Parts: sequence; C-alpha cells; structure tokens
Amino acid sequence: MSKKPKQAQTEDRKTEKLRALRLAHEAARKEAGIHGDRSVGEIAHGATRSVYVQVWKGGRRPDPLHARSPQSAGVPPSDWPVLATWVAGKEPEEFRRRMIAKDLNAAEATRIKAARIEDLRAAGETVINSDDDA
Repeated sequence: MSKKPKQAQTEDRKTEKLRALRLAHEAARKEAGIHGDRSVGEIAHGATRSVYVQVWKGGRRPDPLHARSPQSAGVPPSDWPVLATWVAGKEPEEFRRRMIAKDLNAAEATRIKAARIEDLRAAGETVINSDDDA
C-alpha cells in the first residue's frame, strides 16, 4: 500500500479545512435566514459615471450587454428600454462588472440592491435602474 506524498496530504488537509469553513459559514447564513440562490452585482460605465445594479437567480450571471431581450438579460421589463439605450453605442470593454453579494434569498438580495442604489445616488453616480426598481 502506497502512502500519499507529504505535499498531497497537506493539500488534502487544507482542502478539508476550507470545506469545513465554507459549510460552517453556509450553515450560519441559513440559520440567519438569508441564504438562497440570488446574487447582486453591478455594471458600471466609468466615462459617464453611470451604473446598473442587477439581481439574478442561479450561479451564472446573465449578460445584459449582449442580450436581445429582458428575460435573457436577467433584467425587469421596466428596465429594458433604458438599459438597451444605455448600452447602445458603447464598447463592452468600457463596462466594469462587479459582484456585490451572492447566495442570498430574494428579500435580502432586494434589500442589498436598494441599499447599493441609494449609496450610488448619494455618491453622485447616475443609476440606470428604473425608480420603481430601487
């Protein structure tokens, strides 16, 4: 019977420790009632100081910059006309995408999105989201 090399054993211990930490963090979030399958992110255009704050379901982030419909973009229909106009004529490389939070329930994601929109407006940024979306 062959033994694992010492480096492989160290990696296994490190992986197991990280897994235990992740599971403990997830359990604490579930107990607090904020764990879920929603994520919050933002798309910013630096030259115009404008931002769109987005909530989506699942692990894969929808891309409003290349989408052809609100559903494929993962945006509310009320935001689609403004978002499509905002993106038009700009190069995708001009936009910066950023993850704000993940693994949230719907209520917590909505709360974080509204708080982020409020912070952006207070900082003088132009928020692309519709007013009824904040």
